[in-house]
Amino acid sequence: MIQSEKMASLGHLAAGVAHEINNPVAFIRSNMEVLKDYLSDYKLLSTEIEQSIEQNNLLTSSSFKDLREKFDLNYIEEDSDDLLKSNIEGLDKVKEIVDNLKGFSHSGDEVLIEMSLHQCVISALQVVGNIFKYKHSVQNNVPDDCPLILGNTGQLQQVFVNLFVNVAYAMKDGGTLTIDCSQDNESITIHVKDTGSGMDNKTINQLFTPFFTTKPIGTGTGLGLSISYSILEAHNAQISVESKVNIGTTFNLQFPVIS
Repeated sequence: MIQSEKMASLGHLAAGVAHEINNPVAFIRSNMEVLKDYLSDYKLLSTEIEQSIEQNNLLTSSSFKDLREKFDLNYIEEDSDDLLKSNIEGLDKVKEIVDNLKGFSHSGDEVLIEMSLHQCVISALQVVGNIFKYKHSVQNNVPDDCPLILGNTGQLQQVFVNLFVNVAYAMKDGGTLTIDCSQDNESITIHVKDTGSGMDNKTINQLFTPFFTTKPIGTGTGLGLSISYSILEAHNAQISVESKVNIGTTFNLQFPVIS
């Protein structure tokens, strides 16, 4: 059931993920067209150098400088470096998206290992990034040196993806997602806060009931939060909810830290 809900989430996010991958692929292709033109210029330069040597039996420093200026080689070389750097960054972005999707979709096992909630939150945000791209702002304040916990990365990533998707749904017209962190000697708590529509007490009391959903028919399965609750329970974690109608909601996820 956990894996089925995970695949359902991926289906919901598929268009956004495709868009996120298409962006770097598009500018990489554009960059490659420019680099193709630059290579043509270098081939022409090589031809002219060869012709100059054949005609004059030498190539002077001055004539070579003139040829470089003719083909604007200084600019081509500088811009080629920038284009290659941009391409590498774009390919790294694609790899990062694919790796996060593989980690999210992998069924994995139930083994708990030392893991970072900071990295887990970042990976989940990258999976759902496109749904927050235009109308929303995201503030992730979870420090990279937060205490480690014992957890299953793929399962906890699914929990955060479910929460973030619900946050976006609660803020249809835009808003702010804020992810904060608090800790003591025994636990670390991740606070997922939105500025959305909020919920009344009746809704809060049913949130983790299987098949309960506030989304239209065909939009949600009603299993996301109930499965998330089960995952957190298996991690000895606790979840609580604070919400006010038309003001927003905060989910508090408390995990025991490794002593």
